[in-house]
Amino acid sequence: ALGLVILTLISFIIGLFLIDQIILFGLLLLSQFIFLSTIIRKRNLSIITYRKNKLIIRLSFKLSDILFMLIEIIPFVYFIAAVSIMKWPPPGDIIAHGLLVSLLRYNRKIDRTFEPLSNSPIYYPLGFHVTAANLAELACLYSGEAVLILGAFIAALIPSILFSISYILTRSIIVSIIPYLLYFHIHSMQNLVYWITGYFYNGP
Repeated sequence: ALGLVILTLISFIIGLFLIDQIILFGLLLLSQFIFLSTIIRKRNLSIITYRKNKLIIRLSFKLSDILFMLIEIIPFVYFIAAVSIMKWPPPGDIIAHGLLVSLLRYNRKIDRTFEPLSNSPIYYPLGFHVTAANLAELACLYSGEAVLILGAFIAALIPSILFSISYILTRSIIVSIIPYLLYFHIHSMQNLVYWITGYFYNGP
């Protein structure tokens, strides 16, 4: 989640000058390099390169590591299912957020007006939209699709954040799993993407 915040900030700063598919690709590649470097350093990854001319990688995992990995993966599986069912965000988001993403893609940088449609200023914060525009350029998506996918990605991070904060405060997996599971409460309408507080991409 912190990485996504940093990615959005960097993407926004670069977006002042350029919006292009290579930006998000480069940032994602850099983040993966940093992530793998951290794992190797913390887990003491040992690589044996000269055993029968094969590259052998040995990793030592604890049971808790597997549990934490599952806790991280499950929300993404859930919201991938939600996105595949929805296909598109509601008309309001396509018109409002999709329009801003489309303008960013057309202008190839952040413009604080609705040019070329209008010279009226844009007062809406554009951090989310810049990242969505770069995602749309990278994956060849429609702007509305990028809005939905990025919103689902952000929503999928929230259960893990709740678990992490609870675990840091209590050091108890059992206690931490409670707010994690409560996040998956399905509305009485049994709509996969509707929560007590609203649609998942509107935030908790």
